[in-house]
Amino acid sequence: GKDVSAHVYTAWASLEYQHAGDTRRARELFKLALEQDPRCSAALLQYAVMESNLENWEEATKLFQRALRHDKRNSRILQAYAITETKRPDGSSRVAIDLFERATKANPRDAGVLQAYALFVADLGDIDAARDLLRAGTERNKRHAPVWQAWGVLETRYGNPDDARNVFQQGIWECAQWGGGQSGGYKCARLWQAWGVLEARQEDFAAARRCFGRALDADNFNVATITAWTKMEEELGNLRDARSIFERALKQFSPCSAEKLSIWRAYELMEQRIGDGDLAQQVYQRSMRETMTARDEKEIDLVEEQGSPARTKPIEKEVLGRSKEVEVVTWGDSLGGEVWLNGGSIEAKVPPSIMKKKNNNNSSNNNSNNN
Repeated sequence: GKDVSAHVYTAWASLEYQHAGDTRRARELFKLALEQDPRCSAALLQYAVMESNLENWEEATKLFQRALRHDKRNSRILQAYAITETKRPDGSSRVAIDLFERATKANPRDAGVLQAYALFVADLGDIDAARDLLRAGTERNKRHAPVWQAWGVLETRYGNPDDARNVFQQGIWECAQWGGGQSGGYKCARLWQAWGVLEARQEDFAAARRCFGRALDADNFNVATITAWTKMEEELGNLRDARSIFERALKQFSPCSAEKLSIWRAYELMEQRIGDGDLAQQVYQRSMRETMTARDEKEIDLVEEQGSPARTKPIEKEVLGRSKEVEVVTWGDSLGGEVWLNGGSIEAKVPPSIMKKKNNNNSSNNNSNNN
């Protein structure tokens, strides 16, 4: 059979780690990717990010440095390396700043780098410098929703509520997608969610509900909005409304998905906080029953699939398709975990040039078979 490319192994490894939680298998696949192409930046970056998330700091550092030996001006590698340096207990702020500076010089238009840099500077206590970096990010890429959200949340925490509202509104106008309706579409969901949190803190709960509603209209799978809205209703004593939001949300997500499991957990914790142990136990049992049923059905499907002469969806095609998903990670302790860093560019995507070459090869093979 035809060799699997390094990029496919990388995407596959990312799925094993992020969706199945199987770090052992992910490492095996990353190593296979690097056997295919020892200089594969996507593999080295994803591998390093995984080790960083697992707090294997030395291994992550080695992988970042190896990637930079072959790809010195890759702003996303530099950014991820800088973030790792800020997270490790013995990390150096000087080294992190140097890496962020190199990243901004490598790709001056990468607003995501400026966002991450600003959040680190805010953690160090320099709010004015963080504000300047976020403003620069919006100027360099006006349609980068995460940098608008980070700026709005910064103003929510350290500035003026009206300034925060203006930032959120401007960000929604700039990031609105064609056909996104009044809510602006998927990219605006995080902005509406953060705006809702602002209004809740200002005790304008009607405005908060409007913002949360707009966020779910823009993206009805937005877990951050669901958890923020239910938390507000819980604190107001509107438990029936909070439960109703949870129940509606649970119908949206696939069983066993990380998003649905997090909603089940938030629902259970809410019932625990209000002191209703019986309802908390019921929520837990429902989640376990659904999860076990879904896994049993998946195992049956696998057995039937393996018994069939041909798979309907080859693994390579399946992985390539899923690798287009956008990964988003929380960042910034000083901002209460409310800022979300767009890590989509760090996702192990197959480069367009590789895909074009692959498609051309497939076409040639099909033509030769027909002849």
